[in-house]
Amino acid sequence: MPGTIVSMKKLRRHRLLLLALAALLPYALSAPSRPAVKSGKSEKPKRSKPPVPLHIDAIAISEPGVRLQPFTYEEVGPLPKDSIEVVVHASCLTAGDVQQCRGEWGPCLMPLVPGREAVGVVVKVGEGVKGLAPGDRVAVLLGTGLDSEADDDGADRSTLDQLTTGAAARRLRVPVRWAFALPLALPSGQAAGLLGAGGAVWSQLTSRKLAKGTKVGVLGNGAVATLTTLIAEILELKPFAISDGSAASVPTTAPMEAVVDVTDAEHLRLHTGSFAALVVATSSPTLELGPYLALISRGGALLVASTPTASVSISPRVLQERRLSVLAPPPLAPKAVLAMLSACAEHGIAWPSEELSFDATGASAAFTALETAPGTRAVLLEPVEHAKWLKRAKRLRAAGGAKAGAGAGAGAAAAVGSAAAAASAASAASLNSVFSVFSKVREMWEIERALARSCVSALDP
Repeated sequence: MPGTIVSMKKLRRHRLLLLALAALLPYALSAPSRPAVKSGKSEKPKRSKPPVPLHIDAIAISEPGVRLQPFTYEEVGPLPKDSIEVVVHASCLTAGDVQQCRGEWGPCLMPLVPGREAVGVVVKVGEGVKGLAPGDRVAVLLGTGLDSEADDDGADRSTLDQLTTGAAARRLRVPVRWAFALPLALPSGQAAGLLGAGGAVWSQLTSRKLAKGTKVGVLGNGAVATLTTLIAEILELKPFAISDGSAASVPTTAPMEAVVDVTDAEHLRLHTGSFAALVVATSSPTLELGPYLALISRGGALLVASTPTASVSISPRVLQERRLSVLAPPPLAPKAVLAMLSACAEHGIAWPSEELSFDATGASAAFTALETAPGTRAVLLEPVEHAKWLKRAKRLRAAGGAKAGAGAGAGAAAAVGSAAAAASAASAASLNSVFSVFSKVREMWEIERALARSCVSALDP
């Protein structure tokens, strides 16, 4: 009996001890942990190295005007995960860049680097980038620099908050969504400017779902007007140059049988109301559209392409009576970009440009030419980087890239032809069918790019 009493006392003590430990357990868990003490000298915490600033040579203005000068700025932060870094060897300048530098588009953060389109080679990609790799040649499109919140017209040019970046720079960092791989057969000088001007024309003509052989008027006499005519022919439409009676109002390459003179009574008798659309690609400072509206069929459209025209005069009453629409170009989808670039490469598209040195002297000469003839197009070429690309392209062709590219290009051409046929279907046809064909173009282009990369890996030490 005494042994039983002792056991019960021990049990009570154990129970009280367990309850005490249970009560102290939350405090023990919430107490901050203390690092283990090590013998010897204490280790200092490692400090991460700050990113090395990227110095970028460019051409810029420091105040509104056209006084261009060499300029250097820094990219301090690391490359964003969704962006690429491009070494530029071609940059396109247009009359729109002259207008922006003069302040005619509105206020911009200064200094301002002109240019919205560049062509170069990818040298670095962010962690989250897919579809592009170092060594790929791309065309990049930048925004206007007027509205940093707009994300449908190109990469933001004010992300540094210290200047307005632009294409006239030796290096660019842009989100991958605004970089497009170029077919090997498309020269850099011809590719520079295609995303803006060619994209506007392509999206206007394909979104209208015009039937094969439809008459389309082209109003203008500069590089964009020439490009519009070429793209319309690729899409199997029937383009006509629209003239105001002067020889300077139409491209010099336009054949006489494809020119409609609105001051000629016989031309008006034959062509009044026969055009489904009139593409406005003129570079005139002002434009009176009244004389041209009679050519457009009832329910037709005025399609605004890439034009620097500052002022347009039009009668709302005529628009109302003839039910005409004035349409700005819609945003260009990536699949449509691919189809346009493939089509331009396959057809060896060549639109006028003046090639100049990639420096302040060359850019100043370009601005002078653009002020005199705003319909022209100037391309700044960086000779060293451009020569590197030409050498690599030659090696790719010699290694079999050209043969495979021809096969892929043939497939792309067939797909583009199908896209053109689909785009020119009846107005009831859906644009989704066109984009399904564009997917085939993308598939063939990916095959060409994959082979090109493998050739570069095999040839480069």
